[in-house]
Amino acid sequence: MTSPMVRRTMMGSLTVSGTGGSRTIRFQYNPANLRRSLDPQFVGGHATSSATRPYYTAPPVEQITVRLEIDAGDQDSVTWNDSTTSGIRPLLAAIETVMYPTVASIESAVSKLSSGTLEIGQYTAPTVMFQWGKQLQAPVLITKYAVTEDAFDVNLNPIRATVDLTMQVTSATDLLPTDPGFARYLAYQSEKERAAAKVKS
Repeated sequence: MTSPMVRRTMMGSLTVSGTGGSRTIRFQYNPANLRRSLDPQFVGGHATSSATRPYYTAPPVEQITVRLEIDAGDQDSVTWNDSTTSGIRPLLAAIETVMYPTVASIESAVSKLSSGTLEIGQYTAPTVMFQWGKQLQAPVLITKYAVTEDAFDVNLNPIRATVDLTMQVTSATDLLPTDPGFARYLAYQSEKERAAAKVKS
């Protein structure tokens, strides 16, 4: 029997939805580690408060930090088709551009600013779903990205890299009910509640 502590290559993804449509960035990776932290949001429950007991004001601020060890040798046509010519550069670029406004949106904002129809350039961040495992997925904002490229092919394309991603889960109080991410957060929390219900009391 395989030990549950043995690290194995897994499939993960970032699904990005915005005004330009939706795309899914899939990657094979070794889950070196994944850390989650929750910062509860409440008032009351202490001597300086007028409340007699604590009340939740919102879901906790949840942060996910994951280290991805990505190797071109682990990838296949499910992720991208040209790893032999470009290494893992397309995957790194796909993750990085999630954090950028598109060139088209920048050029559009510049045009509107110069014509006086827009006073401040604004770029709406896309809705991003991070999925790890079969049933674990959450709407997130990527708040920090760092990459160390460890090995290269003859054309200096990276073929192995370590990516550190820090993401903040976007909760129901961060979004309007009409936003697609609102329902996705509720599904994420509902999955937690279903898992918790399996614990014997």
